[in-house]
Amino acid sequence: MDTPTVISLTGSFLKVVGEVLADVKRQDLATIDSDQLRLKRHLLCEELEEFKVSLDAAVKKEKGKAEQDLISRGLGNLTVRESTLRAIDHDAATEFEKASREYNRAIEEIALTERRLEVQNRPPWWKKLLQSCGVSRK
Repeated sequence: MDTPTVISLTGSFLKVVGEVLADVKRQDLATIDSDQLRLKRHLLCEELEEFKVSLDAAVKKEKGKAEQDLISRGLGNLTVRESTLRAIDHDAATEFEKASREYNRAIEEIALTERRLEVQNRPPWWKKLLQSCGVSRK
């Protein structure tokens, strides 16, 4: 597969993931909003879908280009063709695996931040006890 095309596709996706994570990590737990975290998660999901579509289009384009190149060089036999197409698919699968791994890490990081936010916003055990006993204390 054309290395600059794949690198630019994967690189732009990883850049967005990095920016989202940096934004989440940069903020103090006191200022983070759970809705904002949901939006970040949604943004990552959309970016992954766009990456899939772009990668699929790049693979189709690269396969067509490779087939045309093989034919023009007189190497259009089945063995060479299959080997070349398989290599393109393998490279694309490797890049998708990298992107998926980074996506999953980012989602886990956001989930961890959500759990920390939940723990921080949870009332202390003694307030829960007072509320369960019907004691109103302000």
